[in-house]
Amino acid sequence: MLLHKFVDNLAQYFPDLHSTLTVHDFTRFATLASEVVFRSKGTISNEADSIIPFLRNALHLSLPKELCYQLWHTTQPNFNTMHIQPGHLIQQHGYSPDLTTKIPEYTLVSPVKQCLVCAKPHILQLRSRMDRYLYDVDGVHTASIVTLKCSGCSTHYRPSYHSKKKFAPTSHLRTGAMRISTRDKCSPNIDDSVFYILSASISNFNLANLFNRCYVDDVPLPPLAGAPKVRPKLSEVTCRDALDINSLLQKLESAGACLRVDTSVAPEHRYHKAMKAVVEWIALEGSKHHNHACSACVRVIPLPTADGRAKLGYIRAVVTDGITIGHWRCTATSEQLRELANVDGQPAPNGPCTTPLASVSDRFCPEHHNRLGKRCVAQPCKRDATNGTATCDLQEHVDAPPALGHC
Repeated sequence: MLLHKFVDNLAQYFPDLHSTLTVHDFTRFATLASEVVFRSKGTISNEADSIIPFLRNALHLSLPKELCYQLWHTTQPNFNTMHIQPGHLIQQHGYSPDLTTKIPEYTLVSPVKQCLVCAKPHILQLRSRMDRYLYDVDGVHTASIVTLKCSGCSTHYRPSYHSKKKFAPTSHLRTGAMRISTRDKCSPNIDDSVFYILSASISNFNLANLFNRCYVDDVPLPPLAGAPKVRPKLSEVTCRDALDINSLLQKLESAGACLRVDTSVAPEHRYHKAMKAVVEWIALEGSKHHNHACSACVRVIPLPTADGRAKLGYIRAVVTDGITIGHWRCTATSEQLRELANVDGQPAPNGPCTTPLASVSDRFCPEHHNRLGKRCVAQPCKRDATNGTATCDLQEHVDAPPALGHC
């Protein structure tokens, strides 16, 4: 139907609607109504009484109820031709070879518009765009990665972090994606979903294979200009790295801190310092994952002995994908227990204390808290913490908790 004929019909049969309807209300009404009819597979195409209340509520229409019914009856014959799926069309045709300007499914850009480094903030300027793949819970998408640059200090701003010289402070997750490699990005949604799957002891390898079978192997994905000519499969390494980075961001954001990494070191070692700091803190404070045990986190291992006789030990907690999966248990070490036993004139116990903690924030079980609870948190220091603090008066121990993003 031609537009002028549609307008003429409105004027002839529904004069009140013709003189009241705005372009804003018409486009939103037709878009949502055609989508509802499409999803119903034709089962409610004529049931205006059941659909109009939903449309008025969802769209906050200013039209009176009677005019909404008139608008439904006017547009209903055209719903099949009105309905489109913008996301699907962009995915299928956004990177057609004959297009000079490509249309990505997502555009990822820094959430800040002014420089955070300069004393006098400068407006950020466009530096470059890159076409990349974005991994999400519903599959692989095309994305345009926008890099901005400060004209004052030459700091570069990317969707998930900004960098100057050799350090790259990484921002929080509100940007919608994290850079994993030069051509891959992962959304926080997929990392959260992957974490819960991994908690059920599914390996990165199997998880990557599952994702690729569902979203890559039989799906036509457009090749990207300037990107490697490979299928955008989710690799085990990308999956692991995404979980590591997501865990670090979540941990530091909860502490009100910013993740800083040294870009002058090799990429595979860039996050090791930050991981070590988080793991050391969790070792003192405990883990929220209570009573988890699997073949990957509890292992019996041979230990070297001075007399050469065989001796077995076990690992009571491990770090998997940057997340500590262990047990709420007393952190009194074998050395500390031997020290206490020596004071009491008792034989040394075999191994560390295995008593569960009352809460994840405790360091020791109730019995050992009375004797070790006042000690400096920088273990294995044997000194008591000074009044009102968590550490002794040694400067290196005083500096340790703030370096981890905690007080």
